[in-house]
Amino acid sequence: MSGWRLDDGSFRASYVGARAIGMDFDDDNEVELEGVVQNLDAMAQTFTINGFNVDYQLATGDDDFDLDDLSNGMTVEVEGYLQGATLMAREIDDEDDLFDDNDDVEISGDIYDYDSTARTFRINGVLVQIDGDTDFDDISAGSLQDGVFVKVEGDYRNGVLLADEIEGREGDAELDGQIEQIDLSNELLVVSGVRVQLTANTLIDDDDDDDDRRNRVDDINAFNVGDYVEVEGRQRADYLEAFTIEREDGDDDDDFELEARVDALGSNSVTFMNLEILQGNFSLSGVRVGDEVEAEYRKTTGGQYELVENLDD
Repeated sequence: MSGWRLDDGSFRASYVGARAIGMDFDDDNEVELEGVVQNLDAMAQTFTINGFNVDYQLATGDDDFDLDDLSNGMTVEVEGYLQGATLMAREIDDEDDLFDDNDDVEISGDIYDYDSTARTFRINGVLVQIDGDTDFDDISAGSLQDGVFVKVEGDYRNGVLLADEIEGREGDAELDGQIEQIDLSNELLVVSGVRVQLTANTLIDDDDDDDDRRNRVDDINAFNVGDYVEVEGRQRADYLEAFTIEREDGDDDDDFELEARVDALGSNSVTFMNLEILQGNFSLSGVRVGDEVEAEYRKTTGGQYELVENLDD
């Protein structure tokens, strides 16, 4: 599992892998865990990180860190191996100083403690400062708020990360289309045949350069059937999880565009996220399930969808 730490000490996973019961991980079940020391028992030489048991009887302190200085509330990095449900520590390092001054830093996580006046927020315990030279990519300054996931690059100075660039979440699928159905109670849209799921982190923009803060509820309620939108997000099994939605001007030719992985191939159709698109007069030769392609398509008078050109990989 890999992920990022949230402000309450829990972790949000960005990747989870699994192995069959009885199979060992590589490198003797090696584990690295970073977090806050709790339930320290200096006699038994144990503590917990977020409820996970750590045994440091065989551990040494990294660099100049003395294990006698361990205390509840201290942030540490533990390296060791799994023995049942316990992390057997080999090495422990104090992580009070996350970075050195003038380090080039890149971190990702959910914003919290956002202060629009001071133009600051925190990610994973790191204070981030925005200034007039901060660039924004796939997100606008007006969309910053608690709970929004961002990646920040910048220089770490005197305990503050000075943001050179702030990026929104990077998706793996894009859709340009027309809203066909709206389910406000579930925050779900159907856009050109694709189910689009909004989340608390979905950013809704009318213009990429719009820095004015808006009310999210009003933005969602302002959607109308027939609106043209551009959606970027994460492709799921049968829907598109929206990271950003931008309202667009109407499309003159009524064609839609989708960039995504092919989920299934039929004798005369291709399927993405439960959207079946008929091949029509175009070839699917050479296309395989799992390929990332660009599909341009339209809705027929019969309510089906069909390609208007060959798939582009």
